[in-house]
Amino acid sequence: MPFGILLVLWMLLVGNCEADVHFTTRIWEVELGKPLLITWADANGSVNITLLKTTARGLNEAVEIIGNYTEDTFTWTPRSDAGSDGFILRICDGWSVDESPRLLLSSYHLQDLVRRNISDSNDKGGNNDGLPPGAAAGISVGSTLGGIFLLALVAFLIYRGRKNRTKLEDQEVSGQNEGKQKQNEPNHNRHGVT
Repeated sequence: MPFGILLVLWMLLVGNCEADVHFTTRIWEVELGKPLLITWADANGSVNITLLKTTARGLNEAVEIIGNYTEDTFTWTPRSDAGSDGFILRICDGWSVDESPRLLLSSYHLQDLVRRNISDSNDKGGNNDGLPPGAAAGISVGSTLGGIFLLALVAFLIYRGRKNRTKLEDQEVSGQNEGKQKQNEPNHNRHGVT
């Protein structure tokens, strides 16, 4: 009995040390009717790849592209039912899950490089000539934090300058007081005569 428990614990420990399945596809150029080579690594057995459409409410599971597939590459040809608002590919091997970046089905490829589970509610299929939302958010957060840092630095330098000035003034006042005390003390010479 104890040997069985140790064996089960050992298998759980070894199973948790294995790597998780993850996409290794480097270029996600997705065009209608153009084959896309999807690659992955570290799958624990067969995999399922599912297409998840993005909508204003988030992700909706739409279509299983492949199921119980044992190879580590698959060529997929996107169809028009992939969704005009974008989609994410999800790979699962029964133990772990990975997702592709958010993709758009058009002549353009990756909309943004950030893996996320929210849709872009500002872009309703119109012409988008600006920065991707992830880049704009990164710039605004970085600028805000940079501004806060600069203000904190200026406040610190002002505080330190005032502290040093007060310290110097205190030293001058104490130096003047010592000088007055020396003048008030009687002057004794070597012979004891004042």
